[in-house]
Amino acid sequence: MTSYPTRAFPYWIRLLRLVVRAFFRKVEITGIEHVPDDGSGIVVAWHPNGLVDGFLILTCCPQPVVFGARHGLFSIPLLGYLLRSLGTVPLYRAQDADPSTPERNRREANTAALNHMADAALDHFVAVFPEGVTHDAPQPQQLRSGAARLWLMTRERAAAGQGCPVILPVGLHYDKKHAFRSRALVAFHPPIDLTNVQEGAHADNDSAIQWVTAQIEATLKHVVHATESWTVHHTMERVRTLVRAERSARAGATLKPADMAERSLGFGRVWHAYRERRFTQPAETDRIMAAVRDYGDALRMLRLSDVDLDVNAAARMRRRWPMLLVEFAVVFFLMPPFVLLGYAVSLPAAFLLRILSHNWSESRKEQAGLKLALGMVVLPATWLLVGVIVGWARPTIWTENAFTPRAPIYAATMAIVLCALGSAIALRYQRLATELIRGLRTLITRSRKTDTVARLRRRRSELFDQLMEFSRGLDLPGSVAADGKVTSQSEPKPTTGSGGGM
Repeated sequence: MTSYPTRAFPYWIRLLRLVVRAFFRKVEITGIEHVPDDGSGIVVAWHPNGLVDGFLILTCCPQPVVFGARHGLFSIPLLGYLLRSLGTVPLYRAQDADPSTPERNRREANTAALNHMADAALDHFVAVFPEGVTHDAPQPQQLRSGAARLWLMTRERAAAGQGCPVILPVGLHYDKKHAFRSRALVAFHPPIDLTNVQEGAHADNDSAIQWVTAQIEATLKHVVHATESWTVHHTMERVRTLVRAERSARAGATLKPADMAERSLGFGRVWHAYRERRFTQPAETDRIMAAVRDYGDALRMLRLSDVDLDVNAAARMRRRWPMLLVEFAVVFFLMPPFVLLGYAVSLPAAFLLRILSHNWSESRKEQAGLKLALGMVVLPATWLLVGVIVGWARPTIWTENAFTPRAPIYAATMAIVLCALGSAIALRYQRLATELIRGLRTLITRSRKTDTVARLRRRRSELFDQLMEFSRGLDLPGSVAADGKVTSQSEPKPTTGSGGGM
């Protein structure tokens, strides 16, 4: 039987955590209290972003995690070594099988892998993606039975004195999952209640497998706020921002950008209200959602956000112009030399990463994860190569002056530092420049189209009142402060009582 490592090397976890933090602008973690202290069981999550999903769980979970991954990934240079070092178990899926390999051999290898993962789940966390495929849909795809079978196998092994293993659902949320330097949220939720599974049910019991799979599917749809289409998803996101901005404006509070955890909680409140009302009041639900979309289209045409409607344009223009001039000087005069250096050094490496990830991945979703893993080696190697070239060629290409390092080692070190610094600035430059231009455009739009903005402001207030009435009586998760901030995550309760609105 194949032997697999059961615990990832701490060095690799620390290194991968640094890379994940560099890949994302910010990674937030919630629900750590739901992770059992004994650190054993099965972690399940949906699979919207390829290898990145696994890297996030691996680096954010407070307990060691053993992953399963399709065996084809282990043949990719560097990535295969990383996966083996992290204790990842190769899974031999039918759709990936080599036609020349006997089916019996594939099944035996896969059974050995599942048995190992079931053993590991007794004193580690084992993570699986029950969908079996990564995707771009706003809801989990049809689940495979592997996670349920794995839990039943683990429960059989735990019958000899150890506690029953848990299935821990994780919600993965991305700000812009296809964008580099975006934000992500890893939300750990309470273990799934499986107390109704028949005692003695084993991994070959079809009814038990189907029931456990159904519970996992329902839970994953709940934790990721699954919607039937992206149109519905974007409409509810618009409702969230509308309600938050209007509530803050009425409270006279300064609205700060929402972090990913608050966004998820706010979206969850809208999602629960929508799910309840689309069955009890379908016509009213469609009417309000259409009105919200029209309001959002008007904002988009003006390139404004809900928050922009509340800005005192004249006063802000007077206050902002001096700071805008300073920001323009920094962003468009001081930063460009570093940005050009960063692009000159990093673009060839990025082009190489793109070629390698495209050739070695089966889908677009895997490309982001491959770029992340390969970037751990390619980018530092590029900086080191530039440093070596500069140190070797320093006497011939550099003019001797007071600012030129005389020793090659110093010249090489300075080159490596400047390359890393330039690459870091280049990563953030586009966002900084875009936000600066958008801020200026918003101020100008507010000044020139005051009547249109005032009408949108009144329309937002009307929609807010309609939405509050629409959701009255629903028991929604979380609580809302006067400034619009959503806090205190909790599970939704049955629709009773006369609670407040969204």
